[in-house]
Amino acid sequence: AINLDGEVNVRVLTFNIWGLPSWMNHAPKTRYARIASDLERLQPDLVLLQEVWTKAAAAVVPTNNGWLAARAPSANFFRRNGLLVLSRLPISGGEFHPFSKAAFPDSLVRKGALRVSVQASGGQRLNVWNVHLQSDAPEVRRRQIEQLAAWVRGADDGQTADLVGGDFNSTPDSAEFKLLSRELGQTAHEFAHLPFSPTYDGLSPDPNMAQTIDYLFIRPRTTISKVETAPTLAFTNANPRQRVSDHVALQVALRFHTQGA
Repeated sequence: AINLDGEVNVRVLTFNIWGLPSWMNHAPKTRYARIASDLERLQPDLVLLQEVWTKAAAAVVPTNNGWLAARAPSANFFRRNGLLVLSRLPISGGEFHPFSKAAFPDSLVRKGALRVSVQASGGQRLNVWNVHLQSDAPEVRRRQIEQLAAWVRGADDGQTADLVGGDFNSTPDSAEFKLLSRELGQTAHEFAHLPFSPTYDGLSPDPNMAQTIDYLFIRPRTTISKVETAPTLAFTNANPRQRVSDHVALQVALRFHTQGA
């Protein structure tokens, strides 16, 4: 939401829900309804979901009608991108951009970036990007990052800022993360001066398996002062078997002031 002194307040959640066919991940379909009810409880303004591959996984959409859902429809599983954006803010436009490069097995599907323009209550616009990068093959991932950066730069909707979130399959010490930082700016954790939180462990109880690969980048387009972020994790559980995904969700309370505030 925005109030009259130019302050933008928005809460964003990004979550890879592991929505593969159950014969691949052996995870119960009942978890999707649990995700939906937790989203209703958490009440973020914007939700960026990745790996919503199957029809069953679409049950993650909360049933109370306060949410708008944006996705790029596909009748064929192998043309799906798995990306879904839920918004409690009005959506004024959007489009899906498929990556031109992919390596197997990602090449079987259609990964890319889903852009949604949302209108905050003061009439200011945010461009929100939901992204899922190649899972291995760093060279392919770098090409995808360059493509993503060109899309973000090229989408000039008069937006106050671009929020670029999702599963980047890149750890903070990687060359790809450095490229992301150069192109997209700082993450929520960096704005908050906090160490990165692990977001993926493949459901392993071994703490050494935990790594950070999910982020929210904040890229101001107009003069913005005082960006404040409060990143936290959601959908966590000390017992990996009780979790609803092989990732945990990153939730960010974001506040900034636009020029003149």
